[in-house]
Amino acid sequence: MAFMNRYDGQAKLQLLLNALADCDGRRSYYLSIATCYCTPRVIRKFIDSIRAILRIEKIYLYIDRRTAISIGRAALSAIEEDYSEILSIYAVKARRLFHTKGYCLAAYSGDDLVHGRLAIGSANLTGSGLTREHGNIESLSIHSDIPTIGEFLEFFKDEDNLIALEDLTDFSPGDTADFQYALLTSGLFSHKWSATLPPYFSVRYHLNEEGRRRAREGIGTPGFEMYVASIGKRYVKDKHFKLQDWRQSNGKDKDLLVKNYGIECSLGHWIPKSFVGKEKRKNKRFLKFKTELFKMLDSRMKRTLRKILRDYKSLNQEGIIDVQDADPTRTFQDRIEA
Repeated sequence: MAFMNRYDGQAKLQLLLNALADCDGRRSYYLSIATCYCTPRVIRKFIDSIRAILRIEKIYLYIDRRTAISIGRAALSAIEEDYSEILSIYAVKARRLFHTKGYCLAAYSGDDLVHGRLAIGSANLTGSGLTREHGNIESLSIHSDIPTIGEFLEFFKDEDNLIALEDLTDFSPGDTADFQYALLTSGLFSHKWSATLPPYFSVRYHLNEEGRRRAREGIGTPGFEMYVASIGKRYVKDKHFKLQDWRQSNGKDKDLLVKNYGIECSLGHWIPKSFVGKEKRKNKRFLKFKTELFKMLDSRMKRTLRKILRDYKSLNQEGIIDVQDADPTRTFQDRIEA
């Protein structure tokens, strides 16, 4: 059984819950959740929803280590404490991104796995993945055969793959990249929005040898900016929404924030998220700007994703870009969500 190509959040969440609950309701279950990305709000919503329809003895939540660092040990520990009788949270230690998304119910007789359900696919435990009104288009397949469920759970039996929350911030010399990631995701860099906002909504493609030759000769592709090793296009521009009021009023607030908090480094002026959050709550202009920005992005998202796919196909046909490792529409959406 599978449900595919859904983007309406409430329908996706309910379909997932219904699929998992289509099992022996007389049993008690262990619930294992594996996700690359997650948000505290959706973690709580999913746990509360599944507990309302099934008897859950224990819940194990496995998150990519980089995501766990981004959310923070304190926030994850608070969730674990709120469900202290049943919930254990682990970060998954891996050289590469832990990209698995799986929701698994397992019932045991003694030590033997005897019954369960496994939903596995593309939906992270996030608003875009499961609950947001205009979220991602997701697919999940549902399995009930014991060997498949057992194989999914086998990975998490190896303690070398897991990090408990109390050990999450312990970095070794080999963890330099993870430490830098934790630093970056616990703060924000101060920018001039008028100068740097449009590039956030652009997509770049790596040029192959033919593409680089054309770039050197000054032969461009209409609508794209040619660089030495890449080609890019901005899909959302200033004209699509009103930034003027924000530009006129933001300077003083920004200067105050930069002056009072943060550290100047080679990448710019870094400000801890805790201070940025306090300023945002006080700044009605910023909140208005943020609301208008995301309303505009939601209204244009379908058209923008179609344009990205059309352009990607056209550039491939021209034979000037390398084949992408990731779906360019997914990359675009991830940047907005972040």
